[in-house]
Amino acid sequence: MAADKQHCDFLIVGGGMAGCSAGYFLADKGSVIILEREDQPGYHSTGRSAAVYATRYGNATLRTITRAARSFFLNPPAVSRRGSKRSMTPTTSLDSTPPR
Repeated sequence: MAADKQHCDFLIVGGGMAGCSAGYFLADKGSVIILEREDQPGYHSTGRSAAVYATRYGNATLRTITRAARSFFLNPPAVSRRGSKRSMTPTTSLDSTPPR
C-alpha cells in the first residue's frame, strides 16, 4: 500500500505543551505538522505531569477561579475512549508561600 506523502516546512513530534507552542510560533514561518500518538493533544502534557493545584497561589481572582475549578478536576467529563479519569492525585508537598 502506498503511503500518502505530505510536505511541511516543520514537523513536530509530540502534541504536548512544548510541541503545540512550537507549532503555534512556527506557523507564520511555514507549514507545520504536529504528530501526536494520543487521542487528543496535550493528554500527557505539563498540566498533568507537573502542575500543582494550589488555592493560595496568585491574586484574589486567580484563587477564586482555582477553587471553582476543583470539582471539574476531581470529576472531569469523558473526552476520549478512555472515559473520565481524575486529573488530580493527592500528593505531599512543602509550601513555603507566606500567608496572605
